[in-house]
Amino acid sequence: MTLQEALRQADVQKLAAATYEYHRAADSGPTVYDEKRCHGVTKAYSDFIQRLLTLSPKKEDEQCLLPDNEGPFMTAALYLYSDVRAALVQWQLERCYTKTELQHFSTAELKAIRQTQQQHQPDSYAYTFEPWENMLAVDICWPYDFSEDEKLQFLAAVLYEISFCGVTLEEHRRALAEMEDEWQAVKDAQTYPFDEFRREMGWDALPKRAVTEKREDIVKSILAIQQTYKMFQRVFESALSGHLHEGTRRNPCDIPRFAGMHILGPGRPPGHRSRPDSADPASVGNEAG
Repeated sequence: MTLQEALRQADVQKLAAATYEYHRAADSGPTVYDEKRCHGVTKAYSDFIQRLLTLSPKKEDEQCLLPDNEGPFMTAALYLYSDVRAALVQWQLERCYTKTELQHFSTAELKAIRQTQQQHQPDSYAYTFEPWENMLAVDICWPYDFSEDEKLQFLAAVLYEISFCGVTLEEHRRALAEMEDEWQAVKDAQTYPFDEFRREMGWDALPKRAVTEKREDIVKSILAIQQTYKMFQRVFESALSGHLHEGTRRNPCDIPRFAGMHILGPGRPPGHRSRPDSADPASVGNEAG
């Protein structure tokens, strides 16, 4: 099932409300969410969903969107099917540690654990600036036992990410054009080695500071890897058991496209951040995109 097909099946008002709650949780700025703003943002997301339903999906790559974690702040990650197939065969964690257990390891040991667990983990791709028509054609994958609330949270995470630069086509396309201009400027710019730049700036005389990673950040990264791994297992193990007859289990790579069946459900997770002022949903009226 594609993203647009999932949106068609969803209750628009419930999904708009869920996206508002996600938006509010993700907003790290000083915004005050009073009743007026709540109504305005929810209405903007409702109009946004309706707008997406009028677009024609355009499939570009063999990709899928998966929930990246569980909990109150779910994120949605974009993967290539080829990477997913490889991970289902190669990505195996011998053990998942609790936060308490990780506290007993040294920093060096924690880094070694993270390096081991990252082996064969599939890369996820950012999709904030992807054309909406492309994203609407992407398959979505979630577990069979996903509750209705979890489905809404997942779709809300996707909607929040793709509307980060605005909820109208005009805003989104303007952001795409600006990003392309900036990228072209970077490619056209003259570059030279950083060591040469340091000498010209007189920084060589300054002591170089060692970049040290905090223990708690390493622990968080390990827990995040494990959450993603568990969700992978939850999504695709349920897919295998749901679609294969007993005693006919096959290699996951033999299954061409899980989400091409009926499995609903970054990159980069959105995280907690503030939107550009120009992309504030509450500032959008009833204009069509």
